[in-house]
Amino acid sequence: MSVSRLIFIGLIVVAVVLFWRGRGGVRVEAWKKILLVTFATGVVVTILNPEITTWLAEVIGIGRGTDLLGYFTAIALFIVAINSYLSQRSTNEAIAALTREVALQRFHRQVFETPPD
Repeated sequence: MSVSRLIFIGLIVVAVVLFWRGRGGVRVEAWKKILLVTFATGVVVTILNPEITTWLAEVIGIGRGTDLLGYFTAIALFIVAINSYLSQRSTNEAIAALTREVALQRFHRQVFETPPD
């Protein structure tokens, strides 16, 4: 086994461990963890046996394993982009709702709690 393959496998293991541990209180849903482990296992298998991608591509009817990996990469990036957009949109909606609530509370305090002149 070549040094480059060992380095790639090591990087994948580090990435999985970092993702699994999470970031400061952010919980990752179980299905995302399962998907990550499945994906990482598939990547390690293809690193160890690159001819598998060519075989799978031929079975599917694509032809070359490189093309198959390119298609999978494009699909994965599209899913990541959509997920990021939806997450950002959800965060923006939550911030807008909190901002409205704070504005209403401040208005209520100014109108009803101001001492008379």
